Amino acid sequence: MKTTNPKDFIELLEVFSIGLTNGLLDKDEVIKWADSIITNDNEPDFFIIELSLCGHKSLNDVVSLLNEYIGQEKPQISGRVILGFMYRQYLTGKITLRKVVGAVNWIVWQANLSDEEKGFMYGLDEDYDCAEEGIYGAVEAVEKETLRFLEIYKGFQIDNFKDWKFIDVTIDDKIKVLSEIVKKENDEFLKNQNATTKRKWWKLW
Repeated sequence: MKTTNPKDFIELLEVFSIGLTNGLLDKDEVIKWADSIITNDNEPDFFIIELSLCGHKSLNDVVSLLNEYIGQEKPQISGRVILGFMYRQYLTGKITLRKVVGAVNWIVWQANLSDEEKGFMYGLDEDYDCAEEGIYGAVEAVEKETLRFLEIYKGFQIDNFKDWKFIDVTIDDKIKVLSEIVKKENDEFLKNQNATTKRKWWKLW
């Protein structure tokens, strides 16, 4: 008899947890997934049944149920999937840039991502706030920086779970390429700044 083992979907369950916590997903999405498993299983796992019946529970209760089952180990791939999910959600106008940078800030501290990835994520929410308040920078620049990073993960979709591992092996190389691009941009910026400073210095004589 067919019985789906929820442990085989730990990465997806963590995506649900992150999505619910950050207001990116509705618990109906989780219930819909659980219902689809129950429909196709002869003897559904009790945890799946619990998820299917959580419509009356609060969002926090659903997240707690998921986290208790997932345990302490947070799959790296889940954070990456959410980044790809946010990329498409923003491009289709379903979430705002403020929502994106806020979730990125949560993910950088809570999800299990590499230091290289976190380097692109730190401070995006602060940059956005400062740009919006007119302190420094422009919202358009924050948007460009954010989307350029998130685009790396665009291959991930919640409903292409079977392809996640194949997509995941390409991410580190894409991070390295983006790091090289950003380094070149920073070097060029510093070069131009130094040239400008020298010109101003010569004008004093």
